[in-house]
Amino acid sequence: SKERALKKKKNSEKNKDKMAKASEDDGFNTKGEVRYEGKQKFKHKKVNRRLLARTSAKAMKKKRRKVMTKGYSGATTTEKSLSTREVMLSRLLTLAALLTVCQSIVDPRSILDSLPTYKNYTEMRKKYFEIIRDYPYGDPDYRCASMEQTTEGPKDAHHIRPSDIRVVAAIGDSLTAGRDALTEATFDIGTEYRGISFDAGGDEVLATRTTIPNIVAHFSPSLIGSSHGKRKGKMVVDRGDPSTDFNVAVSGSFSTDLMDQRRLRASNFVRMEEDWKLITLFVGSNDLCKYGTDNTTDLSPEAFIGRVKETLDFIKEKIPRSFVNLMPPFNVFVLNDTHESAPFCEQFHHIACPSLFTLSSEEGASLFNQYYEGLLDLPRQLNSEGFAVTVNRALNMERLPQIWGTPHYALLAIDCFHFSGFTHDVAAKLVWQNILKPEYARGDANDFASLPLQSVACPSEMCSYLQSNLTDCASTKPATRVLVDSAIITGKNSKPAAVMAVFGVLMGCAIFAAGTVATIVRFRRRYKRRVNERTPLLTAHYYE
Repeated sequence: SKERALKKKKNSEKNKDKMAKASEDDGFNTKGEVRYEGKQKFKHKKVNRRLLARTSAKAMKKKRRKVMTKGYSGATTTEKSLSTREVMLSRLLTLAALLTVCQSIVDPRSILDSLPTYKNYTEMRKKYFEIIRDYPYGDPDYRCASMEQTTEGPKDAHHIRPSDIRVVAAIGDSLTAGRDALTEATFDIGTEYRGISFDAGGDEVLATRTTIPNIVAHFSPSLIGSSHGKRKGKMVVDRGDPSTDFNVAVSGSFSTDLMDQRRLRASNFVRMEEDWKLITLFVGSNDLCKYGTDNTTDLSPEAFIGRVKETLDFIKEKIPRSFVNLMPPFNVFVLNDTHESAPFCEQFHHIACPSLFTLSSEEGASLFNQYYEGLLDLPRQLNSEGFAVTVNRALNMERLPQIWGTPHYALLAIDCFHFSGFTHDVAAKLVWQNILKPEYARGDANDFASLPLQSVACPSEMCSYLQSNLTDCASTKPATRVLVDSAIITGKNSKPAAVMAVFGVLMGCAIFAAGTVATIVRFRRRYKRRVNERTPLLTAHYYE
């Protein structure tokens, strides 16, 4: 027994030497067995390759963690040397890159929802929407009568009535594209709701959604050019997409991109020399956001005004019979008001609008005013008999409207930058109200006490034109009003009760007369020729 034990011990030592030697060589055969020199194989001793790899990986990770951390868990020595804000910004930039690159692979909701600041912002935003839950989108009771069109049409571009407009179009950036207007889910961020855009959308009807095209369509039912539906945002001009119609806005556009959007798509439905066109131009917010941070492009007020003028010159020359509703850029510097009560907004604005942090409040306000004031002189330079341009300051504001001492977050989309669907509806009412007023009498969005508007403005009976600085209402005869079938236009019966009563009486008389005639004819046929009971029911003789 001693000899047997000794022999066993010798064999085990010999096997250990062979295993060590095999591990120094390639180690394993194709079946995962330990390979030894000679013919002997120990099939009962298999090595799990995955377990071995996992163990070594854990060891390396543990070693790396010891090297990178130095008494501070959760942050590397590189992060430790940065300020808290810089660390937060770097992590947010990494998050944005992950959302952009991996959106089709993982659900970004799970990533964004892990940010406490984002969750707090979305929860707070819901409370502000509770305040406006009874807001009447659209105008279900819009009863403005249409103006009778004259046989000769408008005498010039400064005396156009809403009923004269046949085509609507819009040029701009993501605000005109309706970016994130109705987005509620994280994975929908970046979607363009072009159908509800305040200056170009044509979804629904005026009774349920206010947009400039929906208002004009009340007076001009054959209107074309409004945009419909939604799509995932594209940062390139997409003239081939039928959903855009004549809304040629592109998300991310600067004033340098205006000449890429200037051409309306060729259409067999537009008579370029005959149809009157309402075109809204709303761009410049991205210029303000990148001012001072982009050294490759001249974003000075002078350069901005020059590009806008170049675009207007092109429209004047190539698109006759146009009335251009020129809107100053949205004053992005009012978004600074959100940073104290919504940390997520501050984090996102570092990426979306860096000039909020490179310019002081006074510098930002001064820059916006230079952009705006430079536009005011363009109508005087460009207006002519066949072309009108007017500056519409309906959305100008010096600070965001306040509720409870904080910004009204229902005005902002889920990204805390673009307009919400509520804002698009209110904006359409404000912009339309200003178009019908002389330039000197127009208001802006600074006084929120009168907002949100509950109804859409009607054209004045004494001056029913879209007004420019050359519109003359003093020598104009009052417009002849004609009744519009609001049941068709707005989806709701808004005829006066007296008219409905008369219509009902006439219809009743007509039905009674038709019934009387039918009864007389029937009895005359019956007595004139009785049908034999044996005659087949469908015989031709019966219908002679």
